[in-house]
Amino acid sequence: MKLATSSPERQRENVLTAAASVGAHIIGWADDWEVSGATDPVTRPSLGPWLRDERGP
Repeated sequence: MKLATSSPERQRENVLTAAASVGAHIIGWADDWEVSGATDPVTRPSLGPWLRDERGP
């Protein structure tokens, strides 16, 4: 979480830059930093509700 190339702050900056480059905007964030990347995205505590249409527009 602290590496300069993969820190949460750096990843957020990369996402915002990519979105801006195509005229998009971010409608919400799902931060699951303590969950293994091997976990099924649909069952992740913060991301899962977005993928199951339980949160957001």
